[in-house]
Amino acid sequence: MLDLTQAAIDDAALVVVDMQKGFLDADSGFARALGDISRQQGMIDQVRELVDVCRGAGMPVLWSRQVHFRDDQTRVRRHFPTHLQKRNIEAVLYGTDEVEIVDELKDSVAPEDHVFVKHRASCFYNTTLETKLRMMGKQVVVVCGINSNYCVDSTVRDAYFREFDILLVKDCVAGTFDDLTAAFIKNFDIYFGVSTTLDELRERLASGERAGQPA
Repeated sequence: MLDLTQAAIDDAALVVVDMQKGFLDADSGFARALGDISRQQGMIDQVRELVDVCRGAGMPVLWSRQVHFRDDQTRVRRHFPTHLQKRNIEAVLYGTDEVEIVDELKDSVAPEDHVFVKHRASCFYNTTLETKLRMMGKQVVVVCGINSNYCVDSTVRDAYFREFDILLVKDCVAGTFDDLTAAFIKNFDIYFGVSTTLDELRERLASGERAGQPA
């Protein structure tokens, strides 16, 4: 069973990374550029279940929405191609519905949840996420979402550098490349935190309930 104390559970918040129309809809800019987004689409139901499990354990839920500007001058000034240019991706543009949470998860966003905007890969870079977590008194960050080897990877690194403990739900992350997702998870386990599965986490939280503890 996952070795997760009740104190850590009480000290945890769930961060859901970039589960947006622009990355997950079949006609999204991401899908038009890459073609196959089946890996990302295939874990939407898992993320929905994870949100329910964490919310049931009393964890606050925070959702990131990545937003790009079409005329982003910081990208124009660069001398080398950005990751978006390399892959011909034009997605989650400001003013389009691609920036919204994917329809399959809209009902999972509760009024008490926190939805924050980011403009770069990491959920911590120039956002209010760290401040929100500190204000809530949370030390453990449970992470899920897309894309595993870029935005999720960047987020867990930044969380670690900010002295948070990180729990990665590894069957609730996905990316375009299976080998890079596997490498990300291996590297995460070595350096940045503890990984688990949705079933392991659900069982751990359920065992607390059976013991009469507030899971």
